Amino acid sequence: MDAATTNWKSFKYFNAPSTDFKNSFRVSAGLNYVPNKLAFGTSNYIKRIQYRLGVSYSDGYLDLKNTPISNAFISAGLGLPVGVGRFDDIAIINISAQYGKMGTISNNLLQEEYVRLVLGFTFNKRWFIKYKYD
Repeated sequence: MDAATTNWKSFKYFNAPSTDFKNSFRVSAGLNYVPNKLAFGTSNYIKRIQYRLGVSYSDGYLDLKNTPISNAFISAGLGLPVGVGRFDDIAIINISAQYGKMGTISNNLLQEEYVRLVLGFTFNKRWFIKYKYD
């Protein structure tokens, strides 16, 4: 879980205060599940996959026509291990998708529905540990 607040109300652009900004908050929660992180071998590959699920809500920092512009989304993803090294040396290909809504249709404003696909790589390697024996 994660939560944050941001003080946008005191933001100034070239010393000119903006009336469109307001203080905002964000709340997020997520789960990460790995059936068996220490399982190795090609027959146990499915047990090492990381399954992820998350949700997030932000009331936004914009206040247009006295209406907050919020953002909410859900996300799901997989962490696919690459390599056959120890569990702390394995690289991971991260794939995720988000579906969300930003904005509102009240007061003649716009609401946006979006899908976001993310591809990322994590390289784990014990580079900075001095070994006792070579």
